[in-house]
Amino acid sequence: MKKGYFKDIFKSLQKNTEKKSLGINFVTLKGYEYCDISQDFIMRSCLYLSDLTVKYNLKNFNKPNIKKIMENWPQIKKAIYRMLENLDNIGYVDSVKGLSENALIPFLYFIKLKGKNPTSEELKQFRKYYIASQICGTFGGNSDSVLSNMREEIKRQYLKTKTFSYGELRSKKSKVYTLYHINKEKLGDIVENTQYGTARAYYALMLMYPSGTGGKVIKYQMDHVHPKALFTKQYLKEHECDDYYEDWLEKRNRLPNLQLLASLNNKEKSKKTIINYIASIKNKTARSNFINENFLPEKDLNIESFEEFFRYRKDRIVEKLCEILE
Repeated sequence: MKKGYFKDIFKSLQKNTEKKSLGINFVTLKGYEYCDISQDFIMRSCLYLSDLTVKYNLKNFNKPNIKKIMENWPQIKKAIYRMLENLDNIGYVDSVKGLSENALIPFLYFIKLKGKNPTSEELKQFRKYYIASQICGTFGGNSDSVLSNMREEIKRQYLKTKTFSYGELRSKKSKVYTLYHINKEKLGDIVENTQYGTARAYYALMLMYPSGTGGKVIKYQMDHVHPKALFTKQYLKEHECDDYYEDWLEKRNRLPNLQLLASLNNKEKSKKTIINYIASIKNKTARSNFINENFLPEKDLNIESFEEFFRYRKDRIVEKLCEILE
């Protein structure tokens, strides 16, 4: 493969757009410089939205395919802008590491198919799809096959109802049914083993919060419920639970010990114990809301009860995710 081949194609596409200054790279699209989505994503999307093969390699950028992409470019460009306008609405957060870009391509395809902005209900449905994709790692394996089946599913739904439904995506009629058929056992494994700082952890938590299933996304930061600084041999020894040091050191970074806090709240909490932080919330209603929204037990929040806390919160998170994603 000639070095820089895709870059050359990319430049040729730019030269053939109506406004050369705009190009088609998300990073340079006027007004959307914040959106760090790769050039590879753009090129694959051009194939996908032109109803060509989804496989991203040299032979698929032949003259007939490029000609078809050029013919479709005005609609593709409009779809890109509409997608960018709605990224917040489906839960895209650029600062989260490890996101699957490919999960956005079916959303982009739907927008081109529809020819206008999605409705608020369609955005809610795509938010569930997008977040479930990140939680389940749907596009982490054979993404070409998943993308191909997703395109067929979106076309099937659009021809039938002129819209998109996450519930229909999970029906047995759907080619991707098995990928989105999430049961309690599967979610239990995901919740117990998901680590701090991952896209999966962020999205699993975000789905549980008030803005998780509709409306604009609140910018949250990931936080440890029991601060990670407490999990030292010395601190645990002082509380007569140093026998659990190795096990708890692992569990401190797992999903049942994580929460999302708005940036200001996260600064206020800092390294406070969860008991001290809750006590610092003077308003009784606000304190009760914090406990409920973060799925915390109302008692036994001391470090000695970490094992019971971990199990309790795992069960609550699984229960909530099942309620939303089932």
